[in-house]
Amino acid sequence: MILATTTVEDFDRFSKIFSTNGADKRQQHGCKSCTVFRDPNAPDRVWALFDWDDKGWQSFEIGRAHV
Repeated sequence: MILATTTVEDFDRFSKIFSTNGADKRQQHGCKSCTVFRDPNAPDRVWALFDWDDKGWQSFEIGRAHV
């Protein structure tokens, strides 16, 4: 499991991309699932809990480095 947090400018836009193109890319790299939570104290902050094995996460990180 990996927990990540970030801020987003437009949550609806983020959610649309994260749940479509982003989900496809994560799945290609072994991500089993991901749940996104909005921070109730900061509307522009999101928390994401990824179910990802080490090998898949490493392949995703390597792929991102080449973008």
